[in-house]
Amino acid sequence: QVKAAVDKLEATSEAIFNELQNFHQNTTADYVTEICNHARKLFSKVKEDITGLQKTFPLSDYYRYADHWHHIMQNLVFQCSLIIYMEEDTLVTRDQVAQLLGVSTDKADGFHITLEDYLQGVLLLPAELTRIAVNCVIHEDYQRPIKIASFLSQLNAAYKMLNLKNDALRRKYDGLKYEVKKAEGIVYDMKIRRLIPSS
Repeated sequence: QVKAAVDKLEATSEAIFNELQNFHQNTTADYVTEICNHARKLFSKVKEDITGLQKTFPLSDYYRYADHWHHIMQNLVFQCSLIIYMEEDTLVTRDQVAQLLGVSTDKADGFHITLEDYLQGVLLLPAELTRIAVNCVIHEDYQRPIKIASFLSQLNAAYKMLNLKNDALRRKYDGLKYEVKKAEGIVYDMKIRRLIPSS
């Protein structure tokens, strides 16, 4: 019963991911708004799926089953973070994620978004943003890659302040440092090609 509910949630997460892949085709303001609106509608299904999942086990057994959905929650955090970034050029907060998913940030409330899942999920964002930055250059959107490079630099600085004891989290953070360099390289190439002012 738990597995069937988890599979349902994962399928919805994959549907959201597929919708968000449209950012690689076009990053004009109207198109971005359209994609974000479509994706946000799918989050109502996420809320339904999570409600259904919660009914398959007693609250006292939460941690017995939590490993079944950790990676899905991290993917959903990533998807929330991509939507918020494309809408507002800012980092999603844990509270915003909880609101989109219809869950809590407090373990006392039962099904919740853990700090670790939030931090790991956000670290899936940089690689996606550098891919978008490359496609922006192809589509002659030269301002967004600059914003992406600046955002990733700030994100890197924020994670650097954390004492990352978790091995998986530290490995993902190493990936962030690579994506920062990649984003800076894209901006540098645009300057060399005189697609943006060099100052």
